[in-house]
Amino acid sequence: MSDLRKRGVQSKLRERGSSGERGIALVPVVLVLLVVASLLAVGFTTLGPLVRRGKINEVKDTLDAAVKAVISWAGANKRLPCAGNDNSGYCSAQGDEFTPAVRNPNDAWAKALFSIYDNKLADPAQGGLCGRRTTDLTVRLCPDAGCATPSAVLSNVALIVLSGGENVNNQTSGTTGVTAAATVNVYDSSVTLDAYSGDRDRSEPYDDIVRWVTLEDLKNRAGCYGITGGRLRIINNELPRACANTPYSAAVYAEGGVPFSGSRYQWCIQGSLPSGLTASPNTTCPSWSSNAASLQLGGSATTLTSASLVFAVRDNDPTPNVFQRAMSLQVVPCGG
Repeated sequence: MSDLRKRGVQSKLRERGSSGERGIALVPVVLVLLVVASLLAVGFTTLGPLVRRGKINEVKDTLDAAVKAVISWAGANKRLPCAGNDNSGYCSAQGDEFTPAVRNPNDAWAKALFSIYDNKLADPAQGGLCGRRTTDLTVRLCPDAGCATPSAVLSNVALIVLSGGENVNNQTSGTTGVTAAATVNVYDSSVTLDAYSGDRDRSEPYDDIVRWVTLEDLKNRAGCYGITGGRLRIINNELPRACANTPYSAAVYAEGGVPFSGSRYQWCIQGSLPSGLTASPNTTCPSWSSNAASLQLGGSATTLTSASLVFAVRDNDPTPNVFQRAMSLQVVPCGG
């Protein structure tokens, strides 16, 4: 065989060997790619629920922070902040106070939080926060869509803050700034129901994330107890002394709570006035007088004495606030 032919055969053998070696070398690379693909598939399967759980936890933290911020705002202002989409009464002139009151007004899906609250608690003329004992909001915890037998019913709720959840769909009934009795249903996560009519309209699992605070808890945490403005109270700490056989004039005043029209209240007195003195209105407890801005004392005492009296006042709250104060009225000799 000629040298030229030998070299051609050897060259072809080398090419075949090189191709075989390259094929063998690619096998580990393919195996690695298959393993990586499997790991990515498993990762994507588990990553979705982890991301969702992380967002839910983030929203819960956001809602908790929003409630704390509103409580802090209410403690400083002695009323709840108005919301921007509430166009009734006092709040129509105030505008949106809720959004600037909370640090983060959006949930993890970049949707604005919903605020449902009793409008009377935002209006200082209707008692504000510290002056009221009742609200128009009730929360029912519902184990099923019909909610015929709620697992719990919470009355006198002051504020509800919620996120529409992963489907960014508010399925919780209720409106912002309620002005009449309203019940808000909060459902178990296993319930499927039609969407809230103001958003997407379709049936889907209930996934709203909801926080609420009752009026009593809000008042406790906002500092409404103790010597605090807004609560119903009698301003007077004592009565001026009366001079025997001399015209006497004094008044008992109240403030706070939920006054009747014209800043008026209802009054009553326990105990007997010194002879010759009168009260207007003059109603003996437990009956209550007609509405009056103050309780006026007058007349002319005829006997030296010290009378122990209890003055009571009540306001116009649906469950009236009542305040009592004991004071003595002394009749002494004056002049000569």
